[in-house]
Amino acid sequence: MAMLASTVSSQMLGYMAKAEGFIFEETLTGFKWLGNAALQLREKGVNALYAFEEAIGYMFTDTVPDKDGISAASVFLCATIHWANKERLTPLQKLEQLYKKYGYFESHNSYFISPSPAKTREVFESIRNFGREDEKFPKYVGKRLVLRWRDLTTGYDSGTLDNVPNLPVSKSSDMITCWLEDEIRFSVRGSGTEPKIKRMQPEFSR
Repeated sequence: MAMLASTVSSQMLGYMAKAEGFIFEETLTGFKWLGNAALQLREKGVNALYAFEEAIGYMFTDTVPDKDGISAASVFLCATIHWANKERLTPLQKLEQLYKKYGYFESHNSYFISPSPAKTREVFESIRNFGREDEKFPKYVGKRLVLRWRDLTTGYDSGTLDNVPNLPVSKSSDMITCWLEDEIRFSVRGSGTEPKIKRMQPEFSR
């Protein structure tokens, strides 16, 4: 069994996978990536039951390999009835129960308006070179040490054995993710549809 989430979504599902032993895969943003990954897993004999992208939607592959509000609402209503009848829990109480078991996750999403693609590229180049002293990536973000740095534009990932990202690389779009001290993961990317630079910061603490 497998479950999936896009790289800009909460990392809670990944922590649940480590604890419970199911397969977890991360994809680029967009349900074309989540849906295709689920279908590829199915070809390998692995059932990818569920996938989500934070603030965008949910997918139940056996119903439709794409985001689908109708199936998501149906599953949520069935789960709500089950929690109420079998566990005497509301959805909020169930979420608090999961937090106590797997840890608390907090996300902060925001964006900056960019006047042009050239300015967006300039911003990302300044991020890549900030505070560098003949290093492949900055050592700190603010006061926090960078534990891992992944750049899906240049094709560099300090967290893999060969320093090549596991996710697809594209020189035509900018996306940087860094893992910091205190269980913080920070992503910044250029929007593919709007003049924006988006950032997403999920934080995990027990």
